[in-house]
Amino acid sequence: RSRGLGDVYKRQVEDVINEVKVDPDSFQEFISTYSRNSIYDTSEKKAPIFVSATVYHATEHQTDSTPMITADNTDLREIDINKYKIIAVSRDLLYMNGGPLKFGDTVLVSGAGPMNGIWHVHDVMNARYTNHIDFLVDSSVKSGRWENVELTIL
Repeated sequence: RSRGLGDVYKRQVEDVINEVKVDPDSFQEFISTYSRNSIYDTSEKKAPIFVSATVYHATEHQTDSTPMITADNTDLREIDINKYKIIAVSRDLLYMNGGPLKFGDTVLVSGAGPMNGIWHVHDVMNARYTNHIDFLVDSSVKSGRWENVELTIL
């Protein structure tokens, strides 16, 4: 079986974390702080995207017949979803459909309470959703819904 794009992104994130020699939570805090720093070059920063957000689990009931494989072929069995955070985005937000996001993009999420932080685009939502994201969470998180969530592409 060939390795999916998710493996590439996972290795890239792990390499960066190892390079700066911090744990993933500290790394996310560093990125969040850096992106808001006044020294940061805002001329290249894209305008934030405001969306609705919910949570989902990797189950057939909430996804499709292959819940452990994301739309970009990331194998969730090889990832700790509590450390490498994945979102699914509505199709209208994807670049291939005229939106601003591509598979593999890293985004900073604000306005979603406990879900705030750095997330990675690896999945797509059912076509009935627009301007919406879903946070992939483990089964300990039962539900969540937020409006006016801000996404900043990093």
